[in-house]
Amino acid sequence: MESLGLTGYKYFQISDNASGPDDFVEVVKYVVGYQKVVVYHGQFESLLAQIPTEQIVTGELPESEAKLVEQASYLFEPSLEVIIGYFESEIMASIFEQTIHESSLSKYASRMINLDRAVVNVQENIKKANYDKQKLRHSMMNKKQLGMLASMSLWTN
Repeated sequence: MESLGLTGYKYFQISDNASGPDDFVEVVKYVVGYQKVVVYHGQFESLLAQIPTEQIVTGELPESEAKLVEQASYLFEPSLEVIIGYFESEIMASIFEQTIHESSLSKYASRMINLDRAVVNVQENIKKANYDKQKLRHSMMNKKQLGMLASMSLWTN
């Protein structure tokens, strides 16, 4: 993003070993104040394919479903805003954690494919090296036999 000259973003380093919400508390604290948060990541489709996808982690309802929500009156203690804020941050953290794990899954699948390709390449290189070794061995044996034949012809003269 820096090479494209894009600004207005904040970078967070998330380890490949991220195992729980504690590993990305900083990210959730940073994004909880925004109305719309979109995460772009690779989504695991199969071992051979991952597709780029976007995930809205703020839990927005589509307009068609938003009209179906009814208004109800309740009394909340301590306050509605505090309770909504708590659940909003917990739900956002949960969705974000799921997104991170899905992205890691697709990354690990990609690494497995690349490692499998590397194993195939190594096996082909081993076969080629063994072939070259045999070729060299036969060449050395041919030189020895030619040397013995040449020396035998000197003895008979």
